[in-house]
Amino acid sequence: MPKAQRTIKQPHYSDKKIESTLEEIYQEDDGTIPDMKNIEHRKKRTGLVIFIFILMFLGAAAGAAWLGFFIFNPADKLSEQQVDVSINLPTKISNGLENEYTITIKNTGSKKVDSSDVELKMPEGFIIASADPKMDPEKKNVWQLGSIDSGTNKMIRVTGNWGAPKGTHDSIRALVSFKPQNFNAEFQKTVIADVTVTETPLEFSLQTQTTDVGTDHTVAYKNVSSQTIPAGTIKLLIGKNFKPIKTLPNSGALQDGSISFPIPELKPSTQGTIKFSGTYDLKPNEIAPKATATFEIKVGEAVLVLADSNPSQQAKQEAQKPVAVANTLLLTLNTDKTELTVQPSDSFTFEIKFTNETDTPLSKSTVILTADTPSIKNKSIFDYTRLNTTGDPDVFGKQLSPTHRLATITWTADKQKDLVSIAPHASILLSGHIYVRTAAELAAVPLNSVAKLVVKLSNDDGVVLVSQPILIKLDSSASTETAPAA
Repeated sequence: MPKAQRTIKQPHYSDKKIESTLEEIYQEDDGTIPDMKNIEHRKKRTGLVIFIFILMFLGAAAGAAWLGFFIFNPADKLSEQQVDVSINLPTKISNGLENEYTITIKNTGSKKVDSSDVELKMPEGFIIASADPKMDPEKKNVWQLGSIDSGTNKMIRVTGNWGAPKGTHDSIRALVSFKPQNFNAEFQKTVIADVTVTETPLEFSLQTQTTDVGTDHTVAYKNVSSQTIPAGTIKLLIGKNFKPIKTLPNSGALQDGSISFPIPELKPSTQGTIKFSGTYDLKPNEIAPKATATFEIKVGEAVLVLADSNPSQQAKQEAQKPVAVANTLLLTLNTDKTELTVQPSDSFTFEIKFTNETDTPLSKSTVILTADTPSIKNKSIFDYTRLNTTGDPDVFGKQLSPTHRLATITWTADKQKDLVSIAPHASILLSGHIYVRTAAELAAVPLNSVAKLVVKLSNDDGVVLVSQPILIKLDSSASTETAPAA
């Protein structure tokens, strides 16, 4: 028997009911119906989204690449490793005689150095006679060396004369600026070599004897060095009221109280004498002036004094100006030190003593203590904010290079009463306390860096003196051990 068919009854919706239902679905909260005709249909912008995503990805990749470059190839590390600088000094340095100094710049890095130049700062009284290669004609003591291939080196040979007494300490400073291949930045490296005048090339003396006939002067000289002394001049300062009678060998005329004797070159152990006789035209009770003699050589346009018969009373050629000699201006550290080694956070005292050994007062003097020091982040290794000194000096700093800074501490007569007038045979004393920066501040300073201190005195009477320099070595090995990582 067939199954009965089941009929499902479909609901009937009128147009009005459908419209009413749609209104309920789409109407706004305020009962209004949106105009379906004006609804915008936005097109999908898939291409734009993909393009923006690619740009963001490439930007992130480039940033990561640059970050990796600076992390794994830091500029300061490159600057330390790219070049090696050395200064080769002569084993002996005689006052005023010629020696050769060699500066070698070696490219120890893997990159070529596109450009390089070297600036040399020589000691006071050093005269460069010749150099190979020649220095920059427009810049004093600067050599343009150009490019240096990886693993190769370039050298500068300097021949020069240093005129200074035996025992004089100073330094030669080489500032090397270079630009590695593919770098826009220029790096700098400074190397300092300590130098000392080790010997006096001449035995030199002046003997004066008064007789019934007049006065005899005898100058004796001998080359006691291992080098040949070039031709020079012995100059005898004897006074304007002296009347020559006999000289041996013959000489020129007496001019302004002095007379000169030409001397040929002196090979090692060569010696000789000069005799000069005459009378003084003196007034009653007048005492004859004390004679002095010097041995001088000429280097280029400069004149160097190799020997002086009385170095404690240097004869000054300018008429009647007060004479004050360099060994009367003394700089010492920690009471009696003329050389010092310090560590981070140390401190030291300095004393400046000057004695006016003339018979004339020195008026309105100025004393300047100059500190030539290594530098880190445009600051000296010394902390001048903690400086404690006699009086109220002016302190001024100047950045000479990224690794080299100069500071001056200046006392003037306007602020320091002792300098208004220094009486004959009177002394002045200036002192102070200098602090070394901390290990954290000095973490990037090269080991065993050297600072140089020197004092200069000048006044309105034309006297200019410079003390013997003092070298201060910074033992910064402690800073590399205790300083926190950057």
